[in-house]
This record gives sequence, C-alpha cells and structure tokens, in this order.
Amino acid sequence: MFARPVTYLLRIVSLSSLLLAACSVVKESPAVSSVTTDTVESSVAAARLDASKKLRVAEVLMRGRVFVIPSPHAPDPSQLVLLKFSMPEYEFVPVFSDRQTFDIEARGTGFEGKAISIDAASFVALLDDDDIVILNPGHRPAMEFKASELKKFVKPVPRP
Repeated sequence: MFARPVTYLLRIVSLSSLLLAACSVVKESPAVSSVTTDTVESSVAAARLDASKKLRVAEVLMRGRVFVIPSPHAPDPSQLVLLKFSMPEYEFVPVFSDRQTFDIEARGTGFEGKAISIDAASFVALLDDDDIVILNPGHRPAMEFKASELKKFVKPVPRP
C-alpha cells in the first residue's frame, strides 16, 4: 500500500537532485579559464559584467593583430604614426579588434577603408606609456586602457 507513494517520492527527490546539479555553477580553475579560445568579444562581454576582468581583454587583444588608423598628418609618410582623436579632457588612440568592427564603426566618418592591420607588438611600440587607447570606440560602454597596461602583454618591437 505504501510502495507507490514512497517510489513516487523517491522519483521526485532524484529528479530535483538532478535539476539542482544541472543548474549549479561550476567554478573553473584559472588554468582552465585562460584557454586561448577566448576572443576579444567574449572577453569584453565578461569584463562588462565584472570589471576585474578588464586586463584579460588587454591580454587577449595583444595576442594577435589589431586595426589602427594611420595619421594622414605624419611628417614622414614612410613612417607609421597613429591617428589620435582629441576629446576635451584628453587624446586617445582608437584600436579595433577586427576589420568588420572597424568597417561598422567607421561608416559615415570619412575614415572608411583607412584602417590597417598591424601586429600587437608593433602597435604598442608606437605608443607612449601614458597614451590612452580605446578599443572599438563605437561600442558602449567603451573599453579604455593606458598604453602601459597593453604593453604588459607583449614584447614590443623597437620604435622606428
């Protein structure tokens, strides 16, 4: 007579245990979470949720190539000079994670098609430590770095 209610109760308990286990958060160890499959976009998304992950964005960005806008006002056209944009409080150097992002953000600005791809080491070699760099500046909220933060993640090439 009691066999059915007990069996039913055991099934409910087992089912709730499975649901609880499936929904629980598993914390990754640092070794697992720093796998090289991170993308700039996924790192930015994580940093927007947790500001302590901002330097992870810099690390991922400095692994490969970036897109920059050369200054049309460079004194020597054979030397790459980065275009800086002036704000009321400071100047910044825009950097873009990929061509598609640049194309979207540059549309209608007059800078369409002007970005060039350079490796991260060459990029940071063109920066002074106190330069402000904004990653994908059309995205909000923007990710802002000091050049010195980016330089920590690459061995810079000598400045031209």
